[in-house]
Amino acid sequence: MIRVTVELVPNGDERKSRQIGRMEIVNQSWGDSRWPVQADYAVRCVTDAGENATVTTRMVYDHHRLRWNVWALILSAIAALGEEALVFTGDERALGA
Repeated sequence: MIRVTVELVPNGDERKSRQIGRMEIVNQSWGDSRWPVQADYAVRCVTDAGENATVTTRMVYDHHRLRWNVWALILSAIAALGEEALVFTGDERALGA
């Protein structure tokens, strides 16, 4: 599993930092005929905005593990989430805006 964590660090002050998002990318193709060249991944994205936290799950299919690096997988995971997961619907004050 790959975990990507996003933290907000107001004015660079680590004492005030807090997590505002997390993505988990889990390989779903262990042992199938395409492994280890290509794989499918389950994506779980949590947007933490206080009481307005949202969880979105999607799939990335046929990621070419030998051609594309981890950043390409993360980009594909973000694209798979779709616009509804990327639009902020909570209270912007929860993010310190």
